[in-house]
Amino acid sequence: MTKKRVLIVEDEENIAKAEGIILGTDFDIHYAKDGNEAIDKAKEITPHLVILDLMLPERGGYDVCFHLRQNQQFKDTKIIMVTAKNTKLDEDKGMFIGADDYLTKPFEPSELRYIVQQNMGG
Repeated sequence: MTKKRVLIVEDEENIAKAEGIILGTDFDIHYAKDGNEAIDKAKEITPHLVILDLMLPERGGYDVCFHLRQNQQFKDTKIIMVTAKNTKLDEDKGMFIGADDYLTKPFEPSELRYIVQQNMGG
């Protein structure tokens, strides 16, 4: 069985690698380090799940989320926003734009795995 594709969008390489290590045994991991690359990569691979940092160079996470949600190609793609912004307003905005879930940094590996499993129906 083919592994489901996960796109990790994170400009801090150490965080991106850590997220990849946490999920790498269960998923086919792809990376993007800014918002524009995220959209290009998503169009290329049609991920099942996007783990999306909000604070990105070029194009922010909200913009990327909104762009993906406007495109029929990603109607089944789950989006989990990951950010150090932990106010209710930030979370509400993310959910309004179309995020499926929201995870605040710093988080435990088990939290990331749990949220991914919840959203992937695992």
